[in-house]
Amino acid sequence: MGRAADILHNAPHAPGVYLMKDARGGIFYIGKAKDIHARMHQYMTPTSDSRAFVQILDHILADVEFFITGSEKEALILENTLIKKHRPRFNVRIKDDKNYFSLRLDLKQDYPRLEIVRQRRKDDALYFGPYSSAVRARRMLALIDKHFRLRTCSDRMFRTTARPCMRYQMGRCHAPCTLAVPRETYHAEAARVRLFLEGRKDLLVAELEPLMRQAAASQEFERAAKLRDQIRAVSDSLEQQVMDLSKSVDWDVVGLYREGEAAVAAVVQVRFGRIVGREAFDVECRAVSDQAALSGFLSQYFGELWPLPERILVPAVYDDAPALEEWLSERRGKKVEIAAPARGPAARLLRIAAANAEAHFKQTRSAEAEQARLLSRLAEAIGMELPPARIECVDISNVQGRLAVGSLVTFLNGRPEKNDYRRFRIQSKDEPDDFAMMREVLTRRFKRGLEEGKLPDLLIVDGGKGQLNVALDVLRELAVKGVAAVGLAKSRLKEKIGPGQAAQAFEGKHRTPERVFLPGKKNPVILRPGTAELHLVQRIRDEAHRFAITYHRLLRSRRNLKSGLLEIPGVGPKRARQLLSHFGSLRRVREATPEAIAALPGFTRPLAESVLAYLAQSPPPEPSEIEAPDEPVEADGVVEETPSDVELAALEAEADGDEANHNADGLSNDSD
Repeated sequence: MGRAADILHNAPHAPGVYLMKDARGGIFYIGKAKDIHARMHQYMTPTSDSRAFVQILDHILADVEFFITGSEKEALILENTLIKKHRPRFNVRIKDDKNYFSLRLDLKQDYPRLEIVRQRRKDDALYFGPYSSAVRARRMLALIDKHFRLRTCSDRMFRTTARPCMRYQMGRCHAPCTLAVPRETYHAEAARVRLFLEGRKDLLVAELEPLMRQAAASQEFERAAKLRDQIRAVSDSLEQQVMDLSKSVDWDVVGLYREGEAAVAAVVQVRFGRIVGREAFDVECRAVSDQAALSGFLSQYFGELWPLPERILVPAVYDDAPALEEWLSERRGKKVEIAAPARGPAARLLRIAAANAEAHFKQTRSAEAEQARLLSRLAEAIGMELPPARIECVDISNVQGRLAVGSLVTFLNGRPEKNDYRRFRIQSKDEPDDFAMMREVLTRRFKRGLEEGKLPDLLIVDGGKGQLNVALDVLRELAVKGVAAVGLAKSRLKEKIGPGQAAQAFEGKHRTPERVFLPGKKNPVILRPGTAELHLVQRIRDEAHRFAITYHRLLRSRRNLKSGLLEIPGVGPKRARQLLSHFGSLRRVREATPEAIAALPGFTRPLAESVLAYLAQSPPPEPSEIEAPDEPVEADGVVEETPSDVELAALEAEADGDEANHNADGLSNDSD
């Protein structure tokens, strides 16, 4: 090993974390140790360690970076943080853990809301989860929304709304936005939501039943009925199964099932002697032992989890358990025990968790196999030799050539890969020329793809023969090999009705099927209606269209802001943001009084009068471009920002000097 002596000489005799790097400076493994020097000595001498990277360490290791910590517990915390930040290829990690959802409740607010979040901020709010799917998180949120009267509106809408919304009329919100709701009453409801999410049924029911009887005795029958429904919802959702335990317990039971480098960890949640839930997570464990896979999962999952259980049951004892116990006990404020029982009810729970992990693993593999068969059928239908693992689709969005943008979406193995979504601001044309715009976007995309070595197996362009020929010209000019291209033309209405088309007739017209144009083929391929392969290409095309139009609306909103606020003398991005944050929309700024504007930080009475005078002289922008819709639009599990939120994001970007690096999905922007 070339640098073994230097690395060993520099390794400290102290607890800490080490980062192994290759010749390019990339981190391929992060580990922790009680004594870093001793651990490095193990790596530098012949060993029976079967991990893949250890066997080739002398070929790939170029440098090791050391972080000294005060204890093994601190090393565990730092290791967990660095693995999530750098995602080394040889470490165990929860697959796509950034996509798991949690529920957030901030009890420091006067009128808190329960919301779904992807990332946990370092604040004092309560986080419940993570949930292994967005569906599970939304079901829980919908259940709470039905039976507990917390607000669901955003903080900005809460500050600016003028009247109660429909949820108040339905009896699902106290409407603290406009009505004088006592803070104590609202926080009592939020405290019940907390008990519900923590699975503490006995305490919650014990609180609700006296309130129900009191309301009934006072002849407040509607309130008594609502409390009765709350009690039923709590009992139905939390009392799923009662275990034969001698006392009520608060445990999380972990099961692990593994085949090769793929594994599933299942966590069965037991609260007060009852199984109240189960979550399953895909785990990447490249050439590591089962013990290392279990250790890596436990530190990452329970390092984020809240509330923490009093006991964690695992299938086997492992070396890092004491350090993890110390860390989790410190977070919980009470002792957390990690145990591996061999008999009794606890051992039976471990077998249940293991069975859940195996079932989820096989179900996932079955779904992946079905997806592989779908891609094979698609490849056969369009004449590809191999199924397309990576599919990209390009779409153009503009209004008469103005504010023209392009979008590129990527699907890996039939599923969206949003980290690889890209958006393009068209630079070459100001008049409507779809072919020229498509050529520019494709040229920029494939030039970068050739540099990065990242090319699709299949390229779908939204359009017919013309758009397909543009794509083929670009691939030919750039000498791109191994990329199949097709054009997907939308169905359309036709006047003439032929035999067998009467069922589709509508006012003398019928709808043609979706058509897939192939290179060198005169007639398009018609994918059979209702098939999974047709649904897949439609979904990819529609996602590209959604992504393009979202970016186009962002640019349009920014243009309207510049014409509406940013051209006012004395008003820059920060003051414009203050106006929109306080009043909610440009229309409400127009309707405001000089006193209301002058009361904002940084505004004076003369400046307020100047703002209103300027807005009175300029025509109002189109309502569809400024006013927020009644409800946010949801697509693929991601709630898009309403136009008013986009306005604020645009102003924030300009104030920070980051002109065009934001979009409605928080994804990257092409910068060619």
